[in-house]
Amino acid sequence: MEGFELYVPILIQAAEQLLDKLVPGERLTELARKIVRSAYFESKNWAAEAAANSKTTVDDAVLLSFWRQCEDAAEEGGFELPVFEVAF
Repeated sequence: MEGFELYVPILIQAAEQLLDKLVPGERLTELARKIVRSAYFESKNWAAEAAANSKTTVDDAVLLSFWRQCEDAAEEGGFELPVFEVAF
């Protein structure tokens, strides 16, 4: 598993760059904005606990990347995300 974990940051960076080009926040429909808000909230509410209790840091890195993408889309699209603090 350690070998895979070395590649995770590279894969995440590539995925973030690709997603930023494919999903510009300023062009999201109202439905897409609701989906981003809901996914962001639910991932902070449920997935964060599972990631914090796992034996690997891979899921932490992926979850943090997902949150960054949601936050980036919200900033680009000019909409707010729910405030929900989570600590690992």
